[in-house]
Amino acid sequence: MVIITFCGKTKRIDESISLVNLYSFVRNLFGLQGVGFEIYHEKEPVTQIHLDNNAALRVVADATTLSMLEKNSYDLEEMKWHFVKEQFTQVRDEMQSLQNQNHNLTSQNRRLEEMILNERNERQSMYQDQNSTTQDADLQLTMKIEQIQETSKYYFDEIQKNLK
Repeated sequence: MVIITFCGKTKRIDESISLVNLYSFVRNLFGLQGVGFEIYHEKEPVTQIHLDNNAALRVVADATTLSMLEKNSYDLEEMKWHFVKEQFTQVRDEMQSLQNQNHNLTSQNRRLEEMILNERNERQSMYQDQNSTTQDADLQLTMKIEQIQETSKYYFDEIQKNLK
């Protein structure tokens, strides 16, 4: 078993591996395609003896690779910042849209409430007019009935007088 460390990441190789295959294995293990690096045991370059003795190894990238990694790190940070700004812009735009929708719905609600209130007042007025008309008609009917009763009583009294 060999333990390999690169940039704070530690990986373990459980299978036996040759020095020839070690570099391509490490390249794939840490994603170092196109990157120059060396593998060391303590301060000396790795040998097959180190691999056979289960030594702890460390991968050291060359100066060009380190500056490339720093640039990539900076680029990633900048991309993250742009992504966060885009997310905030999108959230702000969505909030503005929701506020506009809320304002529109509130306005529609007020107009509907006014329409309902006007309709209610109109119907109440119609009911009162109809009720007044019905009461007038009832009063007229009552008066006619009373008039008929009085006329009938008069004729009845007259008939009774003539019969006596």
